Amino acid sequence: GSSEIYGGSVETQNAAENGDVGVSMSIDFYGYLTQSRNPDCEYIVPEGQSIVNGDPIAIPNTSTQKLLAEEFLDFVLSAEGQALWLNDDLRRMPVMREAFDVPGVTGVEDLYSAFNQTTSTIGIDFNDTLSLSMNRAFIKYFESVFTDAHAELVTCWMAIVNAYDEARITIGEFNAYCDLMGAMISIIDPKTSLSEEFTIAYAMAMNNDMISDSSYASTVQSRWTIAAKLQYQSVAAAVNAET
Repeated sequence: GSSEIYGGSVETQNAAENGDVGVSMSIDFYGYLTQSRNPDCEYIVPEGQSIVNGDPIAIPNTSTQKLLAEEFLDFVLSAEGQALWLNDDLRRMPVMREAFDVPGVTGVEDLYSAFNQTTSTIGIDFNDTLSLSMNRAFIKYFESVFTDAHAELVTCWMAIVNAYDEARITIGEFNAYCDLMGAMISIIDPKTSLSEEFTIAYAMAMNNDMISDSSYASTVQSRWTIAAKLQYQSVAAAVNAET
């Protein structure tokens, strides 16, 4: 029951740093900044569960100083330019290992360790195009079934954990109840009147409507939340009936 919903990445970072939660998802530089401020915290890049990508940089096609822009771009992508990220006030991950070799760069052993850990980790093969095609739908789904049904979610989870701790269920039953609790929600779609489970295909099909039709989006979210609460309550009741 120690999980919580936070409004942004800074709040998530602070929760871990302050010990309010044991684990939190974090942007990389927030992670190792927290680690440097609180030695009880450790920044970890989970194998196969992290997204590793760089921030884009480009020259606008309307640039009136193209030569200067190109020279600036060359500097940014040089070892010296990347070394600026290692400043104590920034502490960001460079894209070049050579940045750590620039004269004057000192006291960044933790960042160098994080850099090596990141570059040696196999991350998620993230598809930006696919993500954008269903971005609004899955954000609103998460909001509906996790944030708006959070109290019921925590109650259900604690029922499962307590039943296992009290030896009322086996590890197999524990995992089975977890699967039931986390099963994707199905609702009657307001436009098609069809029962729809939340899948990638459904998220892609509804994404534009979730953006452009506020009435549709509100109805869908409400139905997701109601269905999620019922699912959590049903699983909790089944667990509590175990003897």
